[in-house]
Amino acid sequence: MSENLNRYCNYSLLELNFNGISPARQLSLTAGLSSAFSSKKEEEVASSEKLQKRFNQGINLMIGVSLIPVAVSVFFLFKGISFEEVILRLPRIVLAIIPMYIPVLWFTYSANKKLNLSKRLIEEYAHKEVLSRTYEGLSTQIDSLKNPEQSKDLRFRLLSNFLQVSSENPGKLISNYETSDHPVMEAL
Repeated sequence: MSENLNRYCNYSLLELNFNGISPARQLSLTAGLSSAFSSKKEEEVASSEKLQKRFNQGINLMIGVSLIPVAVSVFFLFKGISFEEVILRLPRIVLAIIPMYIPVLWFTYSANKKLNLSKRLIEEYAHKEVLSRTYEGLSTQIDSLKNPEQSKDLRFRLLSNFLQVSSENPGKLISNYETSDHPVMEAL
């Protein structure tokens, strides 16, 4: 019973929305929506590029910090310190670089998480933009029909399908966006 009531309410709401908005206004709304989604997607792509650079910088910094014990060991070997003594000093050197390594690791991990979220937002904005443009194109085709009753029925179905599909979140298909998808981060 409750499901039927929800369907009736949704149908009545759609009919109210459909009857209250002229076809020209519907087209202008969807054109505005697709433009807004397009600009948000472009902003997110620019942000994603910055985050990708940060992530690459973080990986390079992690490599640099990781090479410090190697460089110090080579330096000690060239100074004439025995190989056994260098091996004995190595754990202390590694412990000494941990305070430098942790912030670099955090920086890289944070950039990776933000980059994954940015990818998800780009997909969502692209999906919404395509939906709006599709609605706009199909509405134009419906307007060209000569049968006004068929045109009204098709427009109503198009609007109801558009609202149903646009209310779904395409990001639900992207699972575990919070986890790392980079092999270096997975190894850490």
